[in-house]
Amino acid sequence: MKTCDIGTDLFYTNIGKRLAKCRKQRRMTQEQVANKVNIGLNHYGKIENALNHPSLITLSKICHVLNCDIHYAIFGKTIYKEDLSYLDAYDQETVNLVSNLLENRLKDK
Repeated sequence: MKTCDIGTDLFYTNIGKRLAKCRKQRRMTQEQVANKVNIGLNHYGKIENALNHPSLITLSKICHVLNCDIHYAIFGKTIYKEDLSYLDAYDQETVNLVSNLLENRLKDK
């Protein structure tokens, strides 16, 4: 196993654990989340167990259903736009662009 694979596995394992935590706090089943996101139960279960890697769009839909901040799901903490001051201008613009795209995509659904 490559070093980058270990990091990737840990990354998705942590996302899955955070999604499971949010889901349990909302007292939802995996099946309820999967149905609301319009993905298969098996696929959703594998996301929580880091066997499948969700697209950014799917992850944003899951977070929306769970009322879970996507920054928390990915990084383990909520990141507010004013916390981005440590990033250079290009990175700030990229984060804002992705954030706005996801927000608009969710509004369209």
